[in-house]
Amino acid sequence: MASSQLIACLLTACHGVAQPAASASGAIAGYVYCADSNTPARMATVRVQSLDSLGLDANGPNQNPTNGAVTSTGLDGAFRVDGLAPGDYVVLASLRGYLFPLAEYTWRDLTVDRNTPADAARKRVERVLPRVSVDAGQTASVTVRLERGAEISGAVFFDDGSPVIGAQILIYRTSSDTHQWESIQQSSDFGWSQMLTDDHGQFRASGLPAGEYLASARLPASASSGSAILGAGLRIDWAGYAGQLQVYFGDTLRQKLAAVMDIASGERRSGVDIRIPLSKLRTLSGSVKAESDGHPLKNTVLGLSYPDDKTTLVRAHGADDGAFKISFVLDGEYILTASAAPELNSHGRREYGSVQIPLSVNGDTNGVEVTLPDAPTANGAP
Repeated sequence: MASSQLIACLLTACHGVAQPAASASGAIAGYVYCADSNTPARMATVRVQSLDSLGLDANGPNQNPTNGAVTSTGLDGAFRVDGLAPGDYVVLASLRGYLFPLAEYTWRDLTVDRNTPADAARKRVERVLPRVSVDAGQTASVTVRLERGAEISGAVFFDDGSPVIGAQILIYRTSSDTHQWESIQQSSDFGWSQMLTDDHGQFRASGLPAGEYLASARLPASASSGSAILGAGLRIDWAGYAGQLQVYFGDTLRQKLAAVMDIASGERRSGVDIRIPLSKLRTLSGSVKAESDGHPLKNTVLGLSYPDDKTTLVRAHGADDGAFKISFVLDGEYILTASAAPELNSHGRREYGSVQIPLSVNGDTNGVEVTLPDAPTANGAP
């Protein structure tokens, strides 16, 4: 959501922005080194940010470019940031393969929005990052030690032996708030970024703290591009979107059945291979219409969930002619949920209710007819 901010990503650069007068500003200089080799952390990314600005909207009116800066270390592991307003700052240094300082937290743990006060997330950041006080006209010093993280590596392949290229890899840890599995993906200089399998179907997640993990592969990946072949933009067509398939390590589509990995500090866990059951995937297709007059509905959302715990297997979107197709289904029992966005026409706004239909899949299942009733009005009438 637009109001949410990942605190690690609020450590912003101040290049090209007027700085305060030298007499009114201070600096932070320091050194970053790799603890496992006792050598400089060369070309590591370093962010400094004032404590007062933690959790603020990066695009909000209260942002001040002197609240922090981003830089990188030299070949000697040294860095320096000038033009900082006096006050207290935190320092975040990161280098691929080493523990991202905030990696013990999930994205949800560090999210700030209108429903999540900043205090809890700010305290977490302050607990794990070095704190430095900056005085006017003075240079504060800090030394940062980077610990080598654990890693998880493996390959994703179809059951015919071919590699899955460009699958999105998601790594999960439990959130300290919800105690539920939350995706942390792969740490990077800018927080957490999408990780994809390479042209051999292989992946490696590094810089992980000790703990319990799940791993999964999702395809197709979430990334998309609106770039044309040459010199123009293209519309991204989401109509008729058939959903995504997510398979967990342990070769299961259900998170609760996934293999849990207990990873020790600095451990290199290999062989985390995920098999996509291509030969067992079925196609579910049909159409969504209005119950009242049978006309096809646009902007429909289809969901397929498990009857026992109502967890969702896949979500898909129907096409403009009401047709839908879900490509990633195994044989079994499901609940098919369907809904549609309101329609606007010459007679005004027309809204529809959603339906849930028990469904048994045994091979490709085509011609599923779904009808949506008109939504009840304010007085309860359809």
